[in-house]
Amino acid sequence: MVVLYFGQLIHYERVRLGDNCTVYQAGLVGLKLAAEFILTLRTTRRVNVYSDSRSALKSLADPTNTHPLVGEVKRFLKRAKPERGMFLPWVKAHVGYHGNELADGEAKAAADSPSVSLDLPVSSSRFKFKLKSFIIQAWQDHWDYTPNKGRFTSSNILNVSLETHFWGEMAELFTGHCRFQAHLFRFGIGYVDSCACGAVGDAKHYIVSCPLTGDLTARLRFNPFDLSTLVHDFNLPVLGEIVRSQNIFGVCP
Repeated sequence: MVVLYFGQLIHYERVRLGDNCTVYQAGLVGLKLAAEFILTLRTTRRVNVYSDSRSALKSLADPTNTHPLVGEVKRFLKRAKPERGMFLPWVKAHVGYHGNELADGEAKAAADSPSVSLDLPVSSSRFKFKLKSFIIQAWQDHWDYTPNKGRFTSSNILNVSLETHFWGEMAELFTGHCRFQAHLFRFGIGYVDSCACGAVGDAKHYIVSCPLTGDLTARLRFNPFDLSTLVHDFNLPVLGEIVRSQNIFGVCP
């Protein structure tokens, strides 16, 4: 937080927040510091407190907001506004406003401080983000280090994700559970595990080396020695055709 008097810097305050604090919380803390400083002034002239945190200003203007930090800032503003003529205009960030640039510089200097001067409770949004990141990392570690997981699947999909990229056919293909000879034979449904070309009829065979699906695989863009390069949106329609090219008995056309 910086204080300017006719364009000249006359006061500043640096507060190092905890690493789990959000930009939203930082904006509210800055407004609280400004209100506290204004209450120390003896002048009754108008004081403008410029903030580039639109979300913080909207929260202060919302009578239904129950955030504890918002309530604390509101209590200071309730005193500062009538006593010192305080106003809260919004300014756009990073467009060259002198005071805003000075405040950003002080905020960065505070962030570089090794010691935390104000550690606020973790916000619900940051907690959810951290929890989601932790769960995905645990999922990724399990995926990377579980030795008995499907080798073919892991060679295609290196990283776990909550995003949906595939439909049912792709899930069957990348897990090797399509109606291919090797899979059907494994469960006693087919009579042989070999393709009509003589090789083992598994998913990798039809994607990489089967001459009977060569016209389809020629349209794929990937490195045959790195199947993870296969997982791209532009390959999915062709892969779907490869899956559908197998009839219920897993016989290549």
